[in-house]
Amino acid sequence: MRTRIIAVLLTVAVVFCTLVFSAAAEDETCEIYVSINGSGTVTVNDVERDESFSSSFSVGDSVTLTATADDGYEFLYWTNIENSTFGRIVSWEPELTFDAVTYARYEAVFDKLEDVSSASEKHTIVYLGLGEKVLSFQQNVAMEYTGFYNSVPTSGMKVSGRTWNGWDQTVDQVAATDGRVYVRPLYSTDATFTITWTVDGVTTTRTEKYLDETRVTAPSTLDGESFSYWIARARDVNSVDEIASFYANYNFIVTGDVTLEAIYGEPYPQGNPGVAIRVAGDFASKEEKTLTIIQEHSVVSGFTVTENGLLLTKNDQIGSFSDRFVIDPNNSEITKGKSKVNTLYGNYRANIDNWTPVDMGSYTYYPRIYARAYVIVRDANGNIATYYSDPYCVEYNYDTGSSGGDNNDDPFG
Repeated sequence: MRTRIIAVLLTVAVVFCTLVFSAAAEDETCEIYVSINGSGTVTVNDVERDESFSSSFSVGDSVTLTATADDGYEFLYWTNIENSTFGRIVSWEPELTFDAVTYARYEAVFDKLEDVSSASEKHTIVYLGLGEKVLSFQQNVAMEYTGFYNSVPTSGMKVSGRTWNGWDQTVDQVAATDGRVYVRPLYSTDATFTITWTVDGVTTTRTEKYLDETRVTAPSTLDGESFSYWIARARDVNSVDEIASFYANYNFIVTGDVTLEAIYGEPYPQGNPGVAIRVAGDFASKEEKTLTIIQEHSVVSGFTVTENGLLLTKNDQIGSFSDRFVIDPNNSEITKGKSKVNTLYGNYRANIDNWTPVDMGSYTYYPRIYARAYVIVRDANGNIATYYSDPYCVEYNYDTGSSGGDNNDDPFG
């Protein structure tokens, strides 16, 4: 992963009046949908539910969901099921606390106690993918039965930057396990990076695996001041500090070392009304010949996101200039990738296939790829504006120049 920011250029196309945002934010609400898988109940706002339900919250409210298993059952985990059949595990604890930001769907998963399963000579098998995504949840599988193995989806296991080497348990081991069993993928590329975040002068550090989804959190208020935003500190001399998120719970994909700081009680910088858009990183796979670029956006309540995505080009004379590198359906040298989900915050990945070096006779090189993230928002009065990130250049060629270099045809080496 070798990247650099081109320059600090125009980041905002149109700036809204902050008074419009402030007046609208107080009335914004969002729906939280909760489903129950298995036998148990969920409590929210001191009301206990034993079936699926939805509740309306003001944007910014802290929400706590508490799962309680019925007799003979136990709580397994909470999943976020917004974009998949089973969802991704977001917590293994019965109590799930989060900020209401936009429409969300969570599921509490319960299962029979392991001793009950074992007594019946049946067990539960859970196959997990990258980022604890639930690929298969199979209950009441007869011990020693192996037919389920062929039904486990594996098409999504290939990830750019990693080589999937199968599961951490064989089918025979899974079938012979007495009681519940979780099966996870094995990858040959498991590089780790350092995540550092500071809240109220206290700095915390942990390591995370490459391409994992992770989260940092901060109090919504501190010493009487409200949370303003997370700042992502500059990665190198060619980059700048950026707003990473306007929300105290910040989720992101790990592509490198990250240094964050929680800011309290400060207005948004440079007249920004609460719209952040950036290219958060990239990762490449030489073996799979793919390049993936990640966009992140974070928009405060009071706006509606109507579209977000990434612009890509190989043309230096476009990618290096903010006034040229914009949405233009008539410019065939600019490719636009558009997200299918328009939430107030989130990320989008643009994948470039068949990413291979160009043969120039005496040497080969990977073409530069320029990327620019964008988000289109509508304010409370119906006004629409487009915001862009700084242009971002993916550069995997080193030791280049008139005399070439040893690593010119192998930037991964």
